[in-house]
Amino acid sequence: MALTYVEETKMRRQIMSWLATARQSGGTDAHGIRRRVLRTDWRPFFQIGVDEPRRVSGRSYFYVQGANLGDHGVAVQSPRALQKNVSVWLRLADGCATRCWVPARVVHATKVSAGYAIGLEFLFNRAEAV
Repeated sequence: MALTYVEETKMRRQIMSWLATARQSGGTDAHGIRRRVLRTDWRPFFQIGVDEPRRVSGRSYFYVQGANLGDHGVAVQSPRALQKNVSVWLRLADGCATRCWVPARVVHATKVSAGYAIGLEFLFNRAEAV
């Protein structure tokens, strides 16, 4: 199901707000020179929703901590593994229930000492989700 123009616009504005907040707090990614896209260190907590049709609610939720943020995605530290290409929903875990959920796709998940380093790519057209 594709997102409406209004929903997509709201999500893009949400990400622009995240980027503005991250850039105000400083901390450009030290690896930025080697990467195609500049990322900004940013470590807020996010809530992730994973579609699970077998659950009564249709989705399971857990919390992760941000590592860095770019125009097209976010890197997070997670206590839980996620498979590559899994579609998820992401929002700031700041207690504001009115924040919009942003669709994303797992592009990598690597085991690290404290859980998993997960890279998420933002998706704005739900038809793109795998």
